[in-house]
Amino acid sequence: MLSLNENFTIAFSKASVEPVLLVQIYTATGNPNPHSFCTGNEGMEFSGIYNPFTGGTSGARTVLPLVHAVTPISTMMDPYHRTIAKNSTTVTFANHPYIRKFIKDNRIKARAITVKLGTRDLTNELHWAYVFAGCIENIVPRDDGIDIECSDFYR
Repeated sequence: MLSLNENFTIAFSKASVEPVLLVQIYTATGNPNPHSFCTGNEGMEFSGIYNPFTGGTSGARTVLPLVHAVTPISTMMDPYHRTIAKNSTTVTFANHPYIRKFIKDNRIKARAITVKLGTRDLTNELHWAYVFAGCIENIVPRDDGIDIECSDFYR
C-alpha cells in the first residue's frame, strides 16, 4: 500500500499546484550524489538528496529543468496475487549541451534511475513520492532530444 508523506499531501491539496517529476540517475555504485533533473520551466533547490542505495544524503543541490517528458509508466496487474508491477518508462531529455556532455562522460546504460513526483514547494526530496525505480536499458538520440528507455528492476 502506498503511504504518502503528509507534506506531499498538503502540497498537492493547493489549488495552484504544479506537479513536477524528478528524475535521478545513479552513475556510480558508491556515489551518494545522483544526477538530478526535473520537468518544468525552472530549476529547483533541494536541501539534500537521499541515496537509497547507500543510505547517505548529499548537501544542498540544484536540479536542472532538462526533462521534457516521462511516458506513462506501463503497469501490469497480477489478479491472483493482487499486486501491480510497473514495467517500463521512457524519459525524454532536452537536446541540451549539458545533457549531451553528461551522457558522453558517464556510463549510464544499465545504471539505476528513479522518477519521483512532487511540487516546487517540496524542497526536501524525502517528501516526494516514488513513481518508478529501475534500470536504464537504451539511449536513443533524436533531433529534438534524447530518449532514455528504462525498465523496472524486476523485469
